Amino acid sequence: PTYIGGGAARCLTDGEQDDHSVTWSPDSTEICFVSNRTGDWDNNGNNSLFAVSIETGISRRITDTDGPEFSPVWSPDGAWIACLHPNITSKDSPAEDTAVCVVPATGGSLTVVSTELDQRCSNPTWSHHSKWIYFTASAEGNTHIYRVQKTGGEVVQVTTGEQSVGNYALVTKAGRSRIHGD
Repeated sequence: PTYIGGGAARCLTDGEQDDHSVTWSPDSTEICFVSNRTGDWDNNGNNSLFAVSIETGISRRITDTDGPEFSPVWSPDGAWIACLHPNITSKDSPAEDTAVCVVPATGGSLTVVSTELDQRCSNPTWSHHSKWIYFTASAEGNTHIYRVQKTGGEVVQVTTGEQSVGNYALVTKAGRSRIHGD
């Protein structure tokens, strides 16, 4: 097949692994993706973040944890990757909350930034200036949009009322991020 810009499609990863959930770097030189490279991906959730160079096809590991990372999103400035990671809240049950985390795009340790919120988080999205991470979380039958700084701290609920936000988009206008959702 031929795609916009010409040329044939080519495989950037192969082998005994389960690769999925891609996000492009802002400069389009790399793709971040989720990969389980344990050889037994049907029986464990040890998904880590990797990045592959578009030019060389060489992959590099970004995270190396015992649990799964998923839903990676590259920051507009290219310095960070936000993702979701389970936050086990009890040793007595499989109950867990999914936390919003950040990791340097060059690789390193995950930092949980949504620690103030004891809810299952989803749909992380960066603000245009790479300062805030917006995400959704559900409580009491409602799903709202929240935001937190990439360094963590106070989690701010952005939407209010009886509603369930399913999808949303941040739109930059006059240097400010605006939210459009449904």
